[in-house]
Amino acid sequence: MRALKKLLTQLTDKKFNKKVFRQQGAEVYIMIDHDQRLKPIIGIASIYFVDKMTGTQCFVEDVVVDNNYRGKGLGRKLTEHLIATARERKAKCIDLTSKP
Repeated sequence: MRALKKLLTQLTDKKFNKKVFRQQGAEVYIMIDHDQRLKPIIGIASIYFVDKMTGTQCFVEDVVVDNNYRGKGLGRKLTEHLIATARERKAKCIDLTSKP
């Protein structure tokens, strides 16, 4: 959890909420650098699915790549994976917001 907390601080100053791992409809994806000996976590992203009367809606949240790995398309890969996951689940809508 310490590595996730450290990476999340590069995105926001809000506290890490580990309850997300137990939340129904939530999935967290972790990207690891397998070329490094310690296999550090270099990216995270989460997606939340909500069933509504009009269909399943999903929310993409907390997409962050470690500062040392940015500019290599890893954030795009994480986001594309989340979009593919939403499509597999037949989500009617994908919401993604970003803090400029």
